[in-house]
Amino acid sequence: MQSLQQNNTFLTQPIRSRCRNTLWTVALVHGHFKQVKLSIFGRELNVVLISRRSRHFAGTRGVNDHGKVANDVETEQIVFEEEAGSWKGRMSAVVQMRGSIPLFWSQEAGRLSPKPDIIVQRYDPTYEATKLHFDDIFEKRPREMMLRREYFNAVGYLNQNVPEEKKLRFIHWDFHKFAKSKSANVRGVLGGGASEALDLTGFYYIGYLNQNVPEEKKLRFIHWDFHKFAKRDGSIDIRASSGDLPRL
Repeated sequence: MQSLQQNNTFLTQPIRSRCRNTLWTVALVHGHFKQVKLSIFGRELNVVLISRRSRHFAGTRGVNDHGKVANDVETEQIVFEEEAGSWKGRMSAVVQMRGSIPLFWSQEAGRLSPKPDIIVQRYDPTYEATKLHFDDIFEKRPREMMLRREYFNAVGYLNQNVPEEKKLRFIHWDFHKFAKSKSANVRGVLGGGASEALDLTGFYYIGYLNQNVPEEKKLRFIHWDFHKFAKRDGSIDIRASSGDLPRL
């Protein structure tokens, strides 16, 4: 477990410093865990979903000076197939990260304003906090237009001095606007995007290799940035996760 997800770190610091070990403390994680069994064409699969929320930024929007974003949640999906009651079957895992757009911005909620205005609080010409945010990851509609433009500028600025294989890919898609269309195939678009993202990032796999599965693939990461509501975030996470299932 990473330190950013140990939500009781501050409270347990005195005893840990005196004991000089973690034997007497239990790391608490704010998140979600669920495991289910599925039968797909006669194959028994176990699907595990683990979500872990970061402890570093308690705000609701934006990024802080240390590159930590609000609503930072790491979700890991593990799919494994038992073989005759043993654990020698195949297993795959993929990790997604979601969080607020890493810029200094906010929204002031009000009873009379169901759609609060977006406020860019601070202009950072070198996008230092945004850079710290992505560095940390590697180590381990009209009123929204100004936010999109600023984020686009930030990504462009950060891509200037990095090699091609480490460049960030910025893809803007207005979920709300697209979903309003009666002919919109939301699942199809999300599924296609998730499949392309998994092709780019790769995923963890252990088990029997066939000719169509490369033995080694350099791992990158999928990172979703949002300024809207959790319901929408979850649907995108689900499509990216389900895109991993057919590959097992």
